[in-house]
Amino acid sequence: MDRLLLLLALVSVLGAWQWVQTSVAASTPMVHIYHGQTLLASYPLRSDKAVHYHAQGDVGGAEVVIAAGHVRIIHSTCTSKACVLSGEHEHLGDMIACVPNRILVLIEGEKSLQLDAVSQ
Repeated sequence: MDRLLLLLALVSVLGAWQWVQTSVAASTPMVHIYHGQTLLASYPLRSDKAVHYHAQGDVGGAEVVIAAGHVRIIHSTCTSKACVLSGEHEHLGDMIACVPNRILVLIEGEKSLQLDAVSQ
């Protein structure tokens, strides 16, 4: 009887592990680039080649780079450069904001952060 329960528990754990792995692999994290409430572009976070996107903002622009499973802003015309200094981001729900330009970069997927409003 104990062996049967142990076998049943092992099969359950292996089945749950397979289900989790399949669920995680099925959702592709996407990088969404916004200007205010307008979606400018969407790219997969993980891709074979790097993506360089110039997002035009209110006081200039920001250069967004998506490469090697990370996204970052490498250049911005804003004065504070907080968006540039924030570095690389890779997790669902991560965001980079260039407030003076009103540019927002979000990593979204199945378990991502849902925004209820964007400030204007």
